[in-house]
Amino acid sequence: MDDLKLLDSHNEKVLGLIWTPTEDRFIYKVKLNFATKFRNVRKGPYLDGLSLDANLPKILTKRMIQSQVAAIYDPLGLNVPFTLIPKVLMRETITNERNMGSVCGWDDAIPERLRDKWSNFFHEVFELENLSFARCVKPENALGKPMLVIYSDGSLLAYGACAYVRWELVDGHYESHLVMAKNRIAPIKQLTIPHLELCGGHNLPTAGLN
Repeated sequence: MDDLKLLDSHNEKVLGLIWTPTEDRFIYKVKLNFATKFRNVRKGPYLDGLSLDANLPKILTKRMIQSQVAAIYDPLGLNVPFTLIPKVLMRETITNERNMGSVCGWDDAIPERLRDKWSNFFHEVFELENLSFARCVKPENALGKPMLVIYSDGSLLAYGACAYVRWELVDGHYESHLVMAKNRIAPIKQLTIPHLELCGGHNLPTAGLN
């Protein structure tokens, strides 16, 4: 283990996330690159929040959008409130085409109104780099076994669930940490709110919490 020198490393990649060994926390690194792929490699530069305005393509297509959204890897669902946004926007993009009576191809330009919404999303995506989560969810001064707390909810827009572990501390206080979360966009065929709320409760795979 001494040869690994993990504590001397600034960042390590773990399951698509960035792990900082010195702080023992997971962080996110956003990578946007709208350049065309050549032999599965993008030749253009990766953008940051400052260079996005000058390099965001004037024409956005569904293929370009989906490629950038798919690069947001969140296996534990720690940022599902944010990843829900592109799901809703993509449905709005497709629904808008149907309402207009024509379906655009994956390489056709999306309407200007929707381009503005996607542009706002790509600017906001860099806020993910301000998030961090502790790798270890057990406090050093934890007492006994934790309690698993699960919340679920549903709406006409989406439904989902999240799981927390709640520890009692030796000083009598309590500390909670998010373990995992998951959401889905509501089906096009409209369901009742109670039905969607039940879907939210069923949405979190308890097998992953064992």
